[in-house]
Amino acid sequence: MGLYRTIECINYENSKPVLDVSIFNRKSGWVKFKLYIDTGYSGFILLPTKVYNEIHEIELPKSEFPIYETIIGEVIMRRSFALIKIFDMEFEGFIETPLYGGGKYLAGRKLLSRIRIAMLGPENKLCNIREE
Repeated sequence: MGLYRTIECINYENSKPVLDVSIFNRKSGWVKFKLYIDTGYSGFILLPTKVYNEIHEIELPKSEFPIYETIIGEVIMRRSFALIKIFDMEFEGFIETPLYGGGKYLAGRKLLSRIRIAMLGPENKLCNIREE
């Protein structure tokens, strides 16, 4: 590991780190969202059910829906393939929403493991970084 340089930064919202994320949909093109960082969520991207229903295109069969353990018990998630854009990076991943319930706008650990970011707490910024 060497030195890193910040490339682009996003201001926190309500003192919480957020990511600007776009998801491609053939009907709408790139649809942009602000997602809160949630290291307690192990998936890629969690969306409210209404939003998920509007943009998902290739949903996995129900037999392949992931099940997450939470403090309130198991939560079954609907899951769809997605083309994701964050900063200047595009890659394939998944969007999810609860099979039962409403969902939220969250960026989970699987998504975070694909990108290089730094959270600058005193500045209230989340930044894309590059190794020098």
